[in-house]
Amino acid sequence: GSTLFPSTPLSRSISAVGDEAQCIYAWRRATVERIVMLDTVYPGLERTVLSTSYRCPTRITDAARPLIENNVRRFNKPIRSNPAATDHGSIEFIESLNAHEGAAEVAALLAKSTEPSDIVVLARTSLLLRDVVEACVSAGVSVNAPKKAMRPTDAEATVLGYLRLLASPSGARNDDVRRALRVPNRYLPDDEETTVVAVLRTGATFASAMEAVKLPAGLQFGEAPQAEWGHLMDSLASSTDASRIIQKLRTGGGLDKHYGSVEQMSPNDQTEVEALDGLQAAAAGKTPAELVASIELRATVLTSSAVGEGVELSTIHGSKGREWETVILYGADDNQMPHFRSLTEARNVEELDNAVEDERRLMYVAITRTKRDLIVVTTGKPSPFLREAGISPDAGNLPTFADVQRNKNSQEPRTEAPSVRTRPAPKAPSRKPDQGRSIPAKFASVCKACNRPVGIGTPIVNTNDTWVHQKC
Repeated sequence: GSTLFPSTPLSRSISAVGDEAQCIYAWRRATVERIVMLDTVYPGLERTVLSTSYRCPTRITDAARPLIENNVRRFNKPIRSNPAATDHGSIEFIESLNAHEGAAEVAALLAKSTEPSDIVVLARTSLLLRDVVEACVSAGVSVNAPKKAMRPTDAEATVLGYLRLLASPSGARNDDVRRALRVPNRYLPDDEETTVVAVLRTGATFASAMEAVKLPAGLQFGEAPQAEWGHLMDSLASSTDASRIIQKLRTGGGLDKHYGSVEQMSPNDQTEVEALDGLQAAAAGKTPAELVASIELRATVLTSSAVGEGVELSTIHGSKGREWETVILYGADDNQMPHFRSLTEARNVEELDNAVEDERRLMYVAITRTKRDLIVVTTGKPSPFLREAGISPDAGNLPTFADVQRNKNSQEPRTEAPSVRTRPAPKAPSRKPDQGRSIPAKFASVCKACNRPVGIGTPIVNTNDTWVHQKC
């Protein structure tokens, strides 16, 4: 609804405890206003300020205070450390040239640790933690990391499926066909991947394989996207440039658009589009088969290194409410904190300012998890938040709205029509999806009209070749 609080008057009393500086779960509808505006909704409330941190030592509090004071949506309250504390804590700042070097620095620090339970490595996303996992595997350091850091992202698994099909169509696998035709969704009927596999294994083209798919009544609208998929795959099948293939899949194949929508649904761990960037960079100079081998090897190393004990690795979101003697904040770079994907959705200056404040609270949570020592490791340009906290005075400034728009426009994928191979391809069906008729959604997605989730079975209709909620 439009209200933040219950409208029913309270008969007796209400008591609430909260710290607006640690409100980091916006995608769960958590808002700073719920705590900041509580006494405006219930004017008789008395506010008691808890200004002393009994966890963080002086050095940490002295960094956290000027950082969070840059936020407008907060109480103007003092933040102090325990005056009786004798250990003032420490902050170490390590600048690395790149992710490989930075992760190696972290692994070396962990190798010296005598009490794994007293230390944690935090990062903005699980994708960043993967760098540390790989470095720790090489250094022989046991780690306990989130599952998402120990296995390929969904985007990586999807690209891997596409590449395996392109590298060896005659060796097509059901799971690769299923994934490639459902990300983005091209309405492949259940079990029809076996038909596609059988045709491809005869040496036929992808377009021919799609012609063999049997569409039940009511799913004829899938003919056009399936035919387009077949033509796209045929146009890429003879290419030996894995980087070019991934670029085509991201643009003409719709992967950027699909995973951009996915990230809007889960802003706490925006890894998918970033994973596509990483794959494209790793693909330089490789054939599809070579890139497949590289991805599979990395996945094997990551999954085999999973252990239930060792130094804990966590995203910042996963660390809230917890504490350690030593916190290593890895990847505190200008494109991670604030995370560039969190800023690109801003439609105006106000929305950008709010997004920056959300990200600043994440930094605040990260550095206040420690009871003693903080070690900040960057792998590129330091985050502007580090300058605000006095940790890296030479860090740059926060991006303006013009900066964000300029960067967003420079990264907008160009929609490219797939080039046609020399061998003839069947004509794409001219039939259009039924306009205006409601059908149940077969797969979860995002409504393009209201940007709300579309669950399986939800009534949807086709409007201008776009599927939206029936009510939209």
